[in-house]
Amino acid sequence: MRHWICALLCFSGALSAQPLSLHQAWQRVESVSDKLQAQQQAHQRAEAELGVAQQLGDPSLTLRGSYLRLDRPVELDARAINPLPQLLSALPAGLLPPLPDSAWKTEITDRDIYHASLQAVWPLYVGGRIEAAKSIKAAEAEQQKQQTRLDTQERFTTLVERYFALALTRKVEQLHQARLETLKQHLANAEALQRQGQIAEVEKLNAQVAMEQGEVALSQASRRRVLAQMALDTLLQQKGSELSQPLALPMQSPDLDSWHRQMLDTHPALALFGAKEAQAKGAIEAERGRYKPELALVGNYSFDVDESLLSELEPEWMVGVTLKVPIFTNDGRNDRVRAAKSAQLQVQHLKAQTRQDLDLLMASREQQLTQAQHEYRALASAESLARENLRLRQLAFAQGLGTSIDQVDAGDKLLEVQTARAAAQYHYLVALGQLAAMSDNQSLLFQLLMSTETQ
Repeated sequence: MRHWICALLCFSGALSAQPLSLHQAWQRVESVSDKLQAQQQAHQRAEAELGVAQQLGDPSLTLRGSYLRLDRPVELDARAINPLPQLLSALPAGLLPPLPDSAWKTEITDRDIYHASLQAVWPLYVGGRIEAAKSIKAAEAEQQKQQTRLDTQERFTTLVERYFALALTRKVEQLHQARLETLKQHLANAEALQRQGQIAEVEKLNAQVAMEQGEVALSQASRRRVLAQMALDTLLQQKGSELSQPLALPMQSPDLDSWHRQMLDTHPALALFGAKEAQAKGAIEAERGRYKPELALVGNYSFDVDESLLSELEPEWMVGVTLKVPIFTNDGRNDRVRAAKSAQLQVQHLKAQTRQDLDLLMASREQQLTQAQHEYRALASAESLARENLRLRQLAFAQGLGTSIDQVDAGDKLLEVQTARAAAQYHYLVALGQLAAMSDNQSLLFQLLMSTETQ
C-alpha cells in the first residue's frame, strides 16, 4: 500500500507542483524518502529479531521421523557370542543334534527401518544467558529506533536548508533583476544626457559597463537558483517545486532554554549510546553465564516404530533432567568478561563526550540564530540609508551634478545590503530548523513559521 501511495504522490507531483509550506514539504519527504523507508525497515527487522529472542526460554517440541532401507537385514549369529564358540568346540561330537545355520541367527532389524517420535526440551536455567540475550536484542531494537530518529533529523535539516536556499536564491535573483532594470534605465538616461551634451562620453560608457556587469550578475544568480531548485526537487522527488513559505523571520521567538534542556534529555544520539550501554551490560551477563551450570528438562515419546528386535529394546517414552556444569574450559571466559566491561566503559565515555559535543553544538546554533537576527535588524537602517543615497545619486546624475560611478556604486551598495539581509534571514531560518531538529521540536517550528514578519 505504501508503494502505491508513493507512486500516487510522485504522479500527482509530476502533473502539477502545488506550492508547499515547510510542513507540507516535510510530510512529502517522510512519504517518498528512500533513506527513511530503509531505516523504517531496519527498525522493523530489529523488532522482529527481538520477538525471536523473547521465545528463547520457551520449551520446544519436535516431531522426528526417519525411514531407512538396508541392503540386507541385520542379524546376530549366536555362535559368535563369547564364550559359546569355545563351549561348542569343547563338547563331544554328536552331543548336540545338528542345527541349521538359521537356528543360530537372530534378526536384529529388518531391511526396512522406520521410526517416529516426539522430542521435548525445556531449558530451565542456562546461567542467565537467555535473559542477557533478550536484553541485548531489546537494546539493539532501541538502537535502531534511535538511528532512525537521527536519520530523520538529518533529513529534516537537509529539507530546511534546501527549502530556504531556494527561497534565498529566488529573492537574490529578483534583486539582481530589479538592479538590472535600474541599470538599463540609468544607461538610457546617460545616453540621453550624453546626446544633450550634459555629460561626457565616459559617463555613458560607465553606465553601459555597469549594465553589462548587471547582466552577468543576474545570470549567475539564475544559475544558483536553478541548482537550488534541482536540490529541492531531488529531495521531494518532484519537478518544479513551489514554495508557499516566505523567506522571513517568525514573529515569535522560540524558548531556546527550554529547547536546550529538551535536547539534552531526548536527543537520539544520547539515547543511542544508552542502548549501546545496555547491550554492553547484557554482554557482561552473557559472558558471566559461562561460569554457571545449565539445567534442562528433556523427554522423548516413540509412537511409530518398526517391529524389529532393536525397536523392541528401545523404550516407548522417557523423561529426565540434563545438567551441565563447566569446570574448566578453553574459551577464555575471564578475558571475555574483561572485554565486555571495557566495551561498557567505552560506551559510557563516548556518551559523555557526545553529550558535551551536543551541548556545544546547540550553543553554537543558538549564537548563529542570535547573530543572524541581529544582522537582519541592524541592516534595516543600512538599507534605508542605501535607498536614500541611491535616490539622491539618481537626482544628482539627472541634473548633471553627479557621476555615473557614484550612482552605480550607490545601487551596488543597496543590492549588497539587501542581499546581506536576505542571507541573514536564511541563516536564521536554517539555524532555527537545526535547533528544532536537535530538540525534536519540528511541530513548534511549523507553528512559529505560520506568522512571519513582512519587513
